Amino acid sequence: VFSFWQELGFVEGLNGLKIVRERYLQRMKRGETIYYFGPSASAYVNMEAYWDDFNERREQKGIGAWTLFCDNARKPWGERRAKLKHTLCRYMPKNVVTHAWVEIFPDAIAVGINYQKLMSVIINNKYVAETFKHFFDLLWQQGRE
Repeated sequence: VFSFWQELGFVEGLNGLKIVRERYLQRMKRGETIYYFGPSASAYVNMEAYWDDFNERREQKGIGAWTLFCDNARKPWGERRAKLKHTLCRYMPKNVVTHAWVEIFPDAIAVGINYQKLMSVIINNKYVAETFKHFFDLLWQQGRE
């Protein structure tokens, strides 16, 4: 069980992933942005409907999403996401395939893992989020449109 008052948390399964994302989406304000790097095609296995619903609600709330996908997620996930409002997408080189991704919120990060078992590690720390945002910015500059 994850407590949002703790600095470090761990959740398992699709329901755990949903709980974490829903909590951050509720806390975020119009004009803020979620930054993702590393989602590959495996990040969408058994989660397509959830991500579609999440992104629709994110759009309605005016929350941005910048995503640096693995190239193997370009079709259809990256192409679908790129059509959404408040959304930018780029791609890593074709030889980069990951089984984990990082989500950067204004005051926390979540590391999603979808390899053998779906789980997330959450760090509630503004300074860690700012640090990972710097990493994201460096990778974003290297990404391809």
